[in-house]
Amino acid sequence: MKIYTQFDPQFPLLPADSELTDWQICVKNAVKEVDGRAMRYKRGPWGGSTEDIYWGGKRILRKGEGSYCVGCTYEIFLMALREFAGEPIDYDGELLETLSVKEAWEIGRAFYFAYGGTEIDGMKTDEWGAMGLFKWMANRPERFGWLNPQTSFNPREIQFGDAISMQYSPDVSDGHSVLAVGLDSYGGNDVVNVYGSTTYYDKKWMKTKGVENKYSTGNGFDYYRLDVTKRGYQRKFFVSRFAPDN
Repeated sequence: MKIYTQFDPQFPLLPADSELTDWQICVKNAVKEVDGRAMRYKRGPWGGSTEDIYWGGKRILRKGEGSYCVGCTYEIFLMALREFAGEPIDYDGELLETLSVKEAWEIGRAFYFAYGGTEIDGMKTDEWGAMGLFKWMANRPERFGWLNPQTSFNPREIQFGDAISMQYSPDVSDGHSVLAVGLDSYGGNDVVNVYGSTTYYDKKWMKTKGVENKYSTGNGFDYYRLDVTKRGYQRKFFVSRFAPDN
């Protein structure tokens, strides 16, 4: 289990840069930027992006007043990828962003938003969540091998900056998308601290972690137990990351 020991003085739950890779620092920067814009959010039926996100001139995410998990996590992913990769990238003489406009819209967005019934490369988006995008990239090493996409179903391998899709029941439509902050323990349970668009906050937990947030809905920090079984079904974690050489 990866446990962080040094933390950002302004964000008590975020690891210090000294404990992170270059990619993770880009994710951290995106979290801090998104969080700085997110406090006015209210719980809503859709949205989750704190600003309009454009990719190659096309709007990929639309800013909204509501808070929604996949909008929040995909916004952070695209911001971090743009900072880490820079733009444009030369693919066989063609200048493109790391993902093309079509890929960012149809493939990246499809997996993060888990469109029901959509199949890409033999993977159903509603069954893989964000992991599907990382697997799609891993299947194209000539383009994305330098990012070293990795996936795991073991929540005890979670590291800061990982994309996590959680499945709550055998019905794949029941789940949640969050960004991993780090493994921890709380109330006698192994947990993962996360950032995302959350519905409920444990005020006692927030106080012990030094996280001040007067809002009960919207974007923020939260935690989830690693070992949960309800009605005979054990919660599943789909964990994905980039692990490029630094």
